[in-house]
Amino acid sequence: MPYTDGKLNGVVQNYSSDGSQLTGRIPYAHGAKQGVEEDFDAATGKKIAHAEWDNNQLNGEMTVWDVQGNVVKHVIYDHGTDVEVEKQGALRQQQEAADAQALQDSIAECEKAIADGRTTREAATVAAQTGQPCVPSFRPAAASAP
Repeated sequence: MPYTDGKLNGVVQNYSSDGSQLTGRIPYAHGAKQGVEEDFDAATGKKIAHAEWDNNQLNGEMTVWDVQGNVVKHVIYDHGTDVEVEKQGALRQQQEAADAQALQDSIAECEKAIADGRTTREAATVAAQTGQPCVPSFRPAAASAP
């Protein structure tokens, strides 16, 4: 293995246990992974993984294939952060906020319908139009005249 000042510096190559097949190529610069790492199937020699590194952090594409060549994983990283996971989390938060606002709007519309003296059925129709449930607050029935 190539070392400079006690740190890996250069390309490390791994081989199958019998030494006949290259199974990995990992570039290092001053002890940190730097560049494109590749892994190969020990039996066939086909590439099964590709990862891009910058100063020991995944940065760029990482792809994993099965031995038939089908992509089983593909992730894009930005200095160690999975970009898609970050985007999905932000989108999920936006959707949850929008859902909460829609529910609040529906409840307000339902309560307004009831306050305006509309029947529960009319309030339920308002709820159906907004796509949110209408559960009016409990109100005791008005007393009927004797």
